[in-house]
Order: sequence, then C-alpha cells, then structure tokens
Amino acid sequence: MTPNIRIRGLVKGIVGLVVIVGLVYVLFWLNAREFSFIRWLVVLVALPGAYGLAGFIEFISGIPFRELSKRWAGLAGRQRGVLGVSIVILVLVLLIVVISLWDFMGL
Repeated sequence: MTPNIRIRGLVKGIVGLVVIVGLVYVLFWLNAREFSFIRWLVVLVALPGAYGLAGFIEFISGIPFRELSKRWAGLAGRQRGVLGVSIVILVLVLLIVVISLWDFMGL
C-alpha cells in the first residue's frame, strides 16, 4: 500500500536474483572442474528463488506477502482454482519459451 513496501519488495527480489546468479555461477564453475557433487544440491537455487519471487510479488502488488496470503485464502474456492490453474499455465508457457530460446541460442 505504501511505496516502502514496493521498495522492500524490489530489494528482496534483487537480492534473491543476485544470490541465484552467484549460486549458478558456482555450480557451473564446479562442474567445469569436474568436481563431483550431489546433483540435488541444485535445489539450493530454489531457496533464494522463492525469496526473490516473494519480493517481486510484493513489488508488483504493493501488498506485503502475508497480507496477500490472507487475501488469497479469503477468495472463494472456485476463484482460487481458476486463478491457480491460470498461474500454473502461465508459468509452464513461460518455461517452454525460456527453454526454447535457450536451445535456439545453443547454450
């Protein structure tokens, strides 16, 4: 509701993004040196990712994440279902586009 929430959300999002980029760099660096590590450690990237996404959601909506969670819970079941499925479809389309571009660029 206040610009302070948006600034805090933007800072959280940027911090999450920077940490993700750093972790991915470290993982690629270790992989290039043929360091054997457990592959599920890549899941560690998800933790700052969730933090960053929560920050970007605060930045976009202007509402603290906990308040947004309460508002989501207050929606009718049908509304939550339609919005939830729409969000999942949007994310899947985004993933397909990103993976396709990644493959097209030859990375």
